[in-house]
Amino acid sequence: MTRGRVRSLLIGLDTFIGVGAVIGGIAMLIQPDGSLVALSLTWLGGSRFDDYAVPGAALIAVIGLPFLLAAYTTAGGSLWGGPLSLLAGALLVAWIAVQVAWIGYHTVMQPLTGAFGGLTMLVAAAQLRATEPVEAEEPGDAGELPTPRGHRPAA
Repeated sequence: MTRGRVRSLLIGLDTFIGVGAVIGGIAMLIQPDGSLVALSLTWLGGSRFDDYAVPGAALIAVIGLPFLLAAYTTAGGSLWGGPLSLLAGALLVAWIAVQVAWIGYHTVMQPLTGAFGGLTMLVAAAQLRATEPVEAEEPGDAGELPTPRGHRPAA
């Protein structure tokens, strides 16, 4: 996969997950009983929450905003895009692990969402490898472009 395609895939993943998390979080804030996003209050029985208001706000802050920041920095060409995407993916995997530990497994969306976090981490790692600086083979070669055989650079 080319560097441009890896970058585009990373921006797409970050944006998709970030927007989804913000929309989901807002839905939980609007309707804290979880009904707007097909969640049951009984699922919270093993947690410290009575409704989905706090988890919704946390979803926006801990998942949505980091993914959107990663998408923005990657799209802007910043070298921080890859590391931020890697961090956001790790946060999503951890979020799902904590969620399953607290409330248990309830929907296929939990492992699917965790898989998206893992995929984001893999694509971010590929992006980081693609943006690593290349060292010159000999001292003094840094910044010099190779010339075709038989051609001399203009003086």
